[in-house]
Amino acid sequence: MTKHYSSGVSRPAAKLMAGHKPEDGSYYISRECLVPPLALQKLIFPRLEESQQYLQSIVIKDRDRAAQAFLETLQWFRVVILQDVVVLSEKYPTSPLWNHRPFNLPEFQHFKRLALRKMEDEVHPENVQLQRTIPLIADRLKLLNQVILDGLNNLHNLHDENHNTIQDFQQLNQEILNKVLLNEAYLTRWNLSMESFMTAWASIFLKTFQLIER
Repeated sequence: MTKHYSSGVSRPAAKLMAGHKPEDGSYYISRECLVPPLALQKLIFPRLEESQQYLQSIVIKDRDRAAQAFLETLQWFRVVILQDVVVLSEKYPTSPLWNHRPFNLPEFQHFKRLALRKMEDEVHPENVQLQRTIPLIADRLKLLNQVILDGLNNLHNLHDENHNTIQDFQQLNQEILNKVLLNEAYLTRWNLSMESFMTAWASIFLKTFQLIER
């Protein structure tokens, strides 16, 4: 179970990624407004009751808990599949899947007509009505909220970058100042050396000129 089933994915995080709130019951699906008749449900996974009876015949301490949970999931899927097909068969009417049992039976067609009618007349929760009435405003508010968050993050990053830039500039400025001071000392020594050289050269030139005149 740990290797194959326990993926470690957080359920609240998965709900948020799907666009819902993390709390239970914070979403609404209109096709759930009508539960399929039990006789129609039993046409999906028709041997489910047989498997459940077999599992119940086993001593409790020897029962496979994973098998029991799997059969319960299939029982829930009966309702989900029938409710989803009501919508999917309208969205994809040419699919060959609807030519097979139980979707081509009069029982399902009757349930489909009732479900579609009830979906149109269903009174949705207030939050769903709000989303239907002003979806643009809801989207704009969501977008504005995201823009504000992004702006705050950018300001925070910019502050960090400016702080680092100022520190780098101060360090570079200090390095340049140190080099200027070093070069100034070197030029001072060089300037003094050149003054001594020029003085000595002028003295030699003067003495040479005096000797030529003699």
